[in-house]
Amino acid sequence: MLDQLVATPLTVGPPRAVCAADRTVWVGHARGVVRWTIARPPVAPSKDRKKATAWQVGPPGAEPASTGDVPGAPVWEGRWLLPPSSPGLTGLRCDADRVVAFTTDGQRHFAQPEGLVLAPPSPGGGLADGLVEGLGRDQPAPIGLVPGATAEAAAADDEQAQVSAWGFGVQRGGAWAFWRRAPGGVGDAAYDGHQLWLAAASGLWRLEPGQGEPQPVALPPAIADQPLVRTFFDGAFLWVGTADGHGHPLRVNGQAARTMPRDGRLNPEDDGLLAPVGRWLARGHRGSPGLSVNEVPLEALGAGTMRALLPVAGDRLLVATDQAVLLVKPETDPKAPAQVAARWPQPGVIRLFAAPAGQVLAVTVDDGVFRLDVR
Repeated sequence: MLDQLVATPLTVGPPRAVCAADRTVWVGHARGVVRWTIARPPVAPSKDRKKATAWQVGPPGAEPASTGDVPGAPVWEGRWLLPPSSPGLTGLRCDADRVVAFTTDGQRHFAQPEGLVLAPPSPGGGLADGLVEGLGRDQPAPIGLVPGATAEAAAADDEQAQVSAWGFGVQRGGAWAFWRRAPGGVGDAAYDGHQLWLAAASGLWRLEPGQGEPQPVALPPAIADQPLVRTFFDGAFLWVGTADGHGHPLRVNGQAARTMPRDGRLNPEDDGLLAPVGRWLARGHRGSPGLSVNEVPLEALGAGTMRALLPVAGDRLLVATDQAVLLVKPETDPKAPAQVAARWPQPGVIRLFAAPAGQVLAVTVDDGVFRLDVR
């Protein structure tokens, strides 16, 4: 019987917390922690630095975006994920010999250089083996991000590492030196068979599943500062829609996009959800309650509103509502209502399901991208 849903985070979502010591900065996200090292400027471009990354000097609206490697930019050094069953991260603390991540259930997890998952305290309250050493500066209280605000930590005497829901940056000598945007507020997503494309309040992002974090796509100036609420493919073009109802066809080359001469107002988004399940067809509407299989309402769905559908395991349907993830199995009798075989808490507000190479991916609005394993 399929009675367990394992949600493994593939990306970590917008920043929520930060702590720093000795030019090492730990940025906490909903589902994990990323470590950066701030080099002393000027520096030569590093071969280890992630390539083709779009940077923005200052928070949104401060300066226009620029694309490419930035001399002296923080270098991405690793990522540690919370265990799949853990709730979201709320704060970080950099101690002299460890980095501690705090979650909403009051648990503490430690960053381990040899592993990919943040380790909980060992039995008896002792420290787990292999903890980060040599940070050299205590910060006695966890530093977390209050919604709508900015959290900061001193990285060196003249530097401040700062995070907000928009991204991660460094101020040097009172001026912005670096700013890396984050894919927050995902309003829509599309899958082209190879990559996920995320339309977000913070711009356009692309993610190749299994290849690290989403990468920002530099947009033309006309839409570079506008939140994106829709995205879809039409032939060779990737369309993005802005909050004013306008659509813009893009041709993406690497990490930059240019508009094509066919922009205009978009028709209202079709909220219909349609998916095959066994011999039947499932129908629903995004943002509305109710789901039917072979025109028979599924009363066991509950009160949640529909978010996404995905056929799995041949004759089953994965259903995301605003309250849960459900596994639905139709009956052989066409007049009998389908059955809810399992119901699980959702990893976040799901916008899209995708199924690359036999995997099941869930794109959430603010908590990142998850791989879902139904067992």
